[in-house]
Amino acid sequence: MISFNIGQAIFNFRVAGVCIHDGHVLVQRSVADDFWFLPGGRVEMMESSEAAIKREMREELKLESDVQVARLLWVVENLFHDDTDGAPNHEIGFYYQVNFDDHPALYDTSKALVATEDTGLYADQPMTFALRWLPLDSLDDTLIYPTFLQKGLQNLPTSVQHIVETDSDR
Repeated sequence: MISFNIGQAIFNFRVAGVCIHDGHVLVQRSVADDFWFLPGGRVEMMESSEAAIKREMREELKLESDVQVARLLWVVENLFHDDTDGAPNHEIGFYYQVNFDDHPALYDTSKALVATEDTGLYADQPMTFALRWLPLDSLDDTLIYPTFLQKGLQNLPTSVQHIVETDSDR
């Protein structure tokens, strides 16, 4: 996984999936967090970002086949300090619009879903994430990171956008 420390700082190369259905967006969080984020994960060395989002979604949601990738929406530089230990984080993220057309049961917005990260960094201690379909019109009142997503998810760009977000944006 492309994630490493430089002194006390952390660098991550991350991919995220944007799945919007029936006025809702699929988000996730760990049980320890009070904020939401988009499902995805870290890119592996020599893996394309598009292949990484397919792999991450397949692994975490225990899917038999890949999600469909529609297009790249955002390239994001997310520069923040970790809420728990204050460590500086420099994250580069590729945010892809995806769909679950081969997995229609995932579109049930009334059901809570569960994802498990039991590979990569968390292979020895699997992490469980709660997934939920949040109404797009509720995002202004939802703590979601990076925060540009509160508005960005309600109005997807027509071409790829470059976003830089810092702690002062939170």
